[in-house]
Amino acid sequence: MTPVSSASKSQQTTQLLYDIQQNLPKFGRYTVDMCLWRNHWFSNEFKEKPSEWGLQLAESFAKLPERKSLSEYRIAILTGEGGLSQAIPELADSSDMTLQLDCNPLTLQFQKCFLAQCRKAEKYTDKQKVLDRAIEQLQAVHPDLSECQVGEIRDQFQRYTTGMKRHLFSSAERFAEFKRCQDHPVQQICLNYFVKEDLATLSQILKTNNAVVNFINMSNTCEYPSDFYQLNTFRNEVDGVTPSQHLHQLPFSKDAICAFSRLFGINFITVTCPVDKMEKHLYAAAIDQRDRVLKRLSQKYHDPLCSKLYDAKDPKSNELQAPTKIFQFFAEHPRLKESEWISRLTAAHLSQKEIEELRSHGEKDQSALPPPVIPSGRPKCNAPAVPNSGPSSCALINYLFSSNIRTVRSNGDHITAHLAPSEVQELRTYKQEI
Repeated sequence: MTPVSSASKSQQTTQLLYDIQQNLPKFGRYTVDMCLWRNHWFSNEFKEKPSEWGLQLAESFAKLPERKSLSEYRIAILTGEGGLSQAIPELADSSDMTLQLDCNPLTLQFQKCFLAQCRKAEKYTDKQKVLDRAIEQLQAVHPDLSECQVGEIRDQFQRYTTGMKRHLFSSAERFAEFKRCQDHPVQQICLNYFVKEDLATLSQILKTNNAVVNFINMSNTCEYPSDFYQLNTFRNEVDGVTPSQHLHQLPFSKDAICAFSRLFGINFITVTCPVDKMEKHLYAAAIDQRDRVLKRLSQKYHDPLCSKLYDAKDPKSNELQAPTKIFQFFAEHPRLKESEWISRLTAAHLSQKEIEELRSHGEKDQSALPPPVIPSGRPKCNAPAVPNSGPSSCALINYLFSSNIRTVRSNGDHITAHLAPSEVQELRTYKQEI
């Protein structure tokens, strides 16, 4: 490819920033009032306890190239703060621009204020002054910023500067590295990874400006799969719908890498992988969250479920295997609100035979969900579409059974659901009886 001159890249930067600014209203559906959850003002992807030895975002930044591409205009994407104060030198050396994406406009506004004050700092010992001025600047824009939120900012900054070992205020040398590249373009965009239109708009802006993404830090976004399925409604069969679905619209470079973290459960870890492996890893993170929800559901319904499984008073019932008993149990209870996203997430990687089995239950279960998702590259089920039916009870009880009554496997085999042949036959027989 033909090398791009520095003057040409400068023009690309100007045009790209202009196009982003012009399109910001398209991302403007998110307001401060919508973001009532606890704000993440700084990344928490760092080790605070010995047991969190694998949580090291700094290692992901260390894998970035030491020099920019001469033939491509490259973009780094961070989720929220995303480690920006930790890695501006590495981002500036490997990318032509960094985008901070988040669906919370308040945290992005703070990031803009904080970076502006960092650029004005004269020495690395000014970190407290920088923070105070950034808070004052944010309060000028949002006078209703609460004392609780200010306290969150200060607390998270303290933890960040303790946990992130090479942040810009960690030493005089690191501060000098930051000052060298402090003019590296950084743009905040308020969007949601789970909204197709948001990613389509961003993708079109990048493609129009011949820009490619060479790095993306997803943080632990895909540990919120329920958000994705609440924002995306599918009435018909579609190919492999997983929480990272819309990311594939972005133009990635051939050597692009993805970083993401696991911040739920007991094993906190940061992973870096090539983009072509991204969907698999992010799907596994979503599946782990699904299993945690199912574990909670099994604990909530433990006593009545055990009564169904082990009640010796009904000889006919005792002849049934556990999956059918669990199916009976959920058929007798109101639909759980979590069942829809759990079922759809489960169906994203089922085999054709498993899809057909779930559909056969949907034909009888009138309160079931819309048709299941069929993964990309697999042949579609030949069964006729069944309006408002799908993998509700069967998928839910299958994973409730496999994840909580049996031992959960930790090697990734749980990505695809499997019932034993005898269990499948029994469920089919039971289906015909109800």
